[in-house]
Amino acid sequence: MFTANSPEQQEQAIAYSRDDGYTWTLYANNPVIAINSKNFRDPKVIYHADSGNWVMVLAYATEFTIGVFTSPDLTTWTPASNFSYAGLLGLQYECPNLVQMPYKNASTGETISTVWLLYISINPGAPLGGSVGQYFAGDFNGTHFTPLDNAARIADFGKDNYATQFFYRNDDFGTEDAVSMAWASNWQYTNYVPTGPAEGWQSAASLPRRNWVQDSVRGGYVLASYPYDLDVVLGRELGSSENLVNDTLVATADASNTTGAFAISANITGLNTTLLSNTASLNITIRSSATGETLTSGQTFAGDATFWMDRGNTTAFDNPFFTDKVSTALVLQDAWELLMVVDRSVWEVFLLGGERSATQTFFAEGMMNEVEVSVAALNEGSVVSVKVWELKSTWAEMEEGMGDVRGNVSAIG
Repeated sequence: MFTANSPEQQEQAIAYSRDDGYTWTLYANNPVIAINSKNFRDPKVIYHADSGNWVMVLAYATEFTIGVFTSPDLTTWTPASNFSYAGLLGLQYECPNLVQMPYKNASTGETISTVWLLYISINPGAPLGGSVGQYFAGDFNGTHFTPLDNAARIADFGKDNYATQFFYRNDDFGTEDAVSMAWASNWQYTNYVPTGPAEGWQSAASLPRRNWVQDSVRGGYVLASYPYDLDVVLGRELGSSENLVNDTLVATADASNTTGAFAISANITGLNTTLLSNTASLNITIRSSATGETLTSGQTFAGDATFWMDRGNTTAFDNPFFTDKVSTALVLQDAWELLMVVDRSVWEVFLLGGERSATQTFFAEGMMNEVEVSVAALNEGSVVSVKVWELKSTWAEMEEGMGDVRGNVSAIG
């Protein structure tokens, strides 16, 4: 199902494929839902096993309403309920998703039960400007979604994570982690960002992520996410340390690394936040040795325990809305965990096992090829382990002689 857009209105239509998605045929009785509105879009359909119906969520964009529709056959749709004026409004709601996923114990990772999540994107009007995604954990009975609390929660503390879509499966996700991808950009500047000579297009998607809701300390029903099976693209280990307490690790990729992509993991145990000074920190610098451009980030461990990211020292793009820095405050116990993935122009970080995540795009003149991780002023008894890998190209098997990737080529018939 998709939104058919014309100057007069937006209406919901169906197309079907008989060749695994290579060609599509429009349904003869389109549109299947039309209300004579110019801001009525973004259908997302799931099958609800308990009620035996198909369920669609749909945005009445400028009315700040998500409509729930039901159908026995995907062609005849009945309005069932509305979810309105909740959380951050911005100037319009977009791209809703309704998905069931695990509800886990944040400390043990064990699944307690399942919970429904209503995900709504807003644009413009994000706290950092432009577009952003927010979510509500709740119950769904086949027709009505009821949130478990009144909190407005942002899905990603970076500036470039929007319009998240969850992959649909024939059965409910239930106790399996739900999988999603987001558009890694922001409507404030997406039409102006550059593109590299190998790509030939603007914008990209985030990493695919596993998602679940957990009972986080002082956070309540937090949507956690973590990269989906990153192991398949891990390349050579460029550097590691099993005890980097108050020391520095430098890892450099050699000339054979043409991806400019890295994964960095850091784990700290034995923290005692009552003993730490204001200088206790872990800092990461990702550098292009050719141009001196850097991405910098770090975690402070005392006080508000703030993690920050700064893309301001990359020089291939300048725009007043392309703000340099983002940050988030954490509630720390005696351990801390980070996974960071740096791709050609997308920078993602996952903290505390996925409790917080951020997506930032960047545009550098030179390829990133150095990683420096430094740790300072941690308490005695703390243990710091760090690893840095280069990432393999996911395009390699599809590249032509000049390095171009032209997408799927198929012969039908």
